[in-house]
Amino acid sequence: YAFRLLATLLSRGSRVAGVAVRDLSLAPQLLRALKDEQALTLHSALLTHCLLQGREVMVLELREVGVLRAVYEALAEAAEGSVQQAAQLDFAMLDAALGVAEEAFLQQEEAAKASTLGTAQSLIS
Repeated sequence: YAFRLLATLLSRGSRVAGVAVRDLSLAPQLLRALKDEQALTLHSALLTHCLLQGREVMVLELREVGVLRAVYEALAEAAEGSVQQAAQLDFAMLDAALGVAEEAFLQQEEAAKASTLGTAQSLIS
């Protein structure tokens, strides 16, 4: 229940919850909880998205605990289901999984650009 409440608070932009996650260093414990989940849920996707946006976790950490694999599986399942039973798609879940994927891609792109910029600057120096 606490996991779902935190995910809801963070996804609604609660600054108090965000500060608490940061000040109490909850990200490692939340990653362990995400690792223990059998599959991606709406709340785990919302929480993951918020942790990524707040830079509380890194994409590599999500990959290590299997969250990115779960996002991929959820998206693949939705794609397969859209062909067979479009009316039964869980659009909230799909939106949350896409949010995680988008944020992960953005952060990877930023890291690649920063790396390229750093290499270029070291060549100029």
